[in-house]
Amino acid sequence: SGGEGGAASADHARQGQPSEDGPELADFDRQQSSCIAKVVESQLFVGFFMIWTFYALFVPDLDMLLGNKDSKYFFSIITTFVFVLFFLEIVLQSIGRKQYAFRAYFWLDIIALVTLLQDTWFIQ
Repeated sequence: SGGEGGAASADHARQGQPSEDGPELADFDRQQSSCIAKVVESQLFVGFFMIWTFYALFVPDLDMLLGNKDSKYFFSIITTFVFVLFFLEIVLQSIGRKQYAFRAYFWLDIIALVTLLQDTWFIQ
């Protein structure tokens, strides 16, 4: 009967074997996590976010010193984009690095993200 197929599938999953429906969800999660780990550890990923880190550190202050109302609006839009990028970086780092989530660098990144919020288009 139809109920036995579900029980057999559950038995395979409990034994760590693939079910009739394909690989286990845990295997899929491990594959995704492994792929994300390769991305977040790549030099391209690190370099990309290093550039945006320098932007976040210096551009809002330089704009405050040297800019005008129009430049403030322009940079607030770019900073909003950077805010979203950094949020995605935190999510990807949390998935791809086992020792990242809720550790020191995670909290430093969260604090940096929150401080960046004041320079975004959301707050302006």
